[in-house]
Amino acid sequence: FDAGFADVGAPLGRELGKMRGVVSALLALLQQSSSTAAGRKSRWSVINDLGESEREELVAEVIEIGKRLGRLGLQDVAPPDEEALAHAREHASIPSESTRNMDSGASSEVSTTLGMNNDHDGKLDAFDSETKQARKRHVEGTRELDEVRRAIETILAKVQLDSVLATGTPA
Repeated sequence: FDAGFADVGAPLGRELGKMRGVVSALLALLQQSSSTAAGRKSRWSVINDLGESEREELVAEVIEIGKRLGRLGLQDVAPPDEEALAHAREHASIPSESTRNMDSGASSEVSTTLGMNNDHDGKLDAFDSETKQARKRHVEGTRELDEVRRAIETILAKVQLDSVLATGTPA
């Protein structure tokens, strides 16, 4: 558990958190610099040079990126714990004590008639289906995370803050 947290959970959680923070800061910066009515200017001249419609487009893009990030959780981007899945499947494949007792005293025909084998197979099928869904969710979540990362990088490059995701601070 500790190794999984240190090697997978913490780094992915940190990456998600960092991207959410960058998106929030970028949104605040874009919205603040659009309030020129008070005569305030952003210290980032490239943002001051954006036209109003271009700034509004960027704000809308950043809001959409924030929504996409909000839908992503660690369970979507972390790879399934194959060791835990194998262990759980092993337990799912072991018949329960009551099923074993009934099987030992009953013929396989009676056992089948009672649905014991089918119930056991159904549990394994359900487990295998859940495992496939977890793997699929991971693939889709990782793809979404990569797309969101590229979208953030593109916007940061437009406003000349592309070093932010690499270092966490503007260059």
